[in-house]
Amino acid sequence: IAILYLTVPYEDLGTWGGVVAIGALMGCGRAVWENTNRAIYADLFPCSEIPTAYANMYMTTGCTTFLSLFIFPSLNVETMCVLILIPSFLMWPGYKRAISAARKAGVYRTNHTYKPLSTLEKGPSSLGAGTSSSSSGAQAKGSSFSPAAPMLSTGDLFDEDEEEEAYGALISL
Repeated sequence: IAILYLTVPYEDLGTWGGVVAIGALMGCGRAVWENTNRAIYADLFPCSEIPTAYANMYMTTGCTTFLSLFIFPSLNVETMCVLILIPSFLMWPGYKRAISAARKAGVYRTNHTYKPLSTLEKGPSSLGAGTSSSSSGAQAKGSSFSPAAPMLSTGDLFDEDEEEEAYGALISL
């Protein structure tokens, strides 16, 4: 969105095309934030530290949003765009560094096996993570953390009746 504001004249941003483009980009950004970003946190932190990691993520987001509400009104649009682009460009090297640190700590989970919905068999372990090695598979409640194990199984999320209902809902899609 910042690049759009830097490259497209303001008059064009106020047209239907500009509004649709901004809305589409905001939707893509929100989708990445709500899905991919959370999955990255889940892969990079041990299970016991995930609540703390999410709390830290939301506190940081809240604090930066709060500060931007006071700082941005006094800045011109070009400066705001640059302040948005700088962290955007730093995300990839930061992500690579976080993966490296998680691997050194032995908490980065890399052996997930994903199956298309059409290949899932009905049953408690079918919606859980993969079966690519003997150390992977659904992690039971109360078991100790294993870096090779997936973070959650469907048993952690649903009881048997809810799991059957969730499976049915997924298949009907």
